[in-house]
Amino acid sequence: MLSKQKEGRIVLAIDAMGGDQAPNAAIEAANLALEDKSCKDVYFKIFGKKDKIIPLLKKFPKLINSSELIHAEQVVGNDEIPSSAIRNCKESSMQMAINAVKSQDAHAVVSAGNTGALMAMSTITLRTLPQIHRPAIITFLPSEKGRVAVL
Repeated sequence: MLSKQKEGRIVLAIDAMGGDQAPNAAIEAANLALEDKSCKDVYFKIFGKKDKIIPLLKKFPKLINSSELIHAEQVVGNDEIPSSAIRNCKESSMQMAINAVKSQDAHAVVSAGNTGALMAMSTITLRTLPQIHRPAIITFLPSEKGRVAVL
């Protein structure tokens, strides 16, 4: 169960250090999400290097009130081999965000970082549902009738 403080809210664990534009892109995206009325009940657990994230958060007061920052010194590199990330990045922002889902402190994890490492770490930490043998990545593409989900 998620803590009573977060009851009724969707809690997203954000790996703020993942991706080419990290942590700027993750912080700006979280702030943009809060501007959407459908995301008014979203709370963010932001994982990453405090010294890089705090100055960014100061630009977005609404995000400060709808988030918690958890320091992670370690970062999974974009070129890191997934098996190496599993062994050597146990205290990374990515692994800590995944662990938040496992411990039920968050409903989902979001990362723009190393996709192979994210999939491998998530599969080992969270496991798959019964009869599901491989995880999938979903994206939405435009179509003539709106958007279509592609796995």
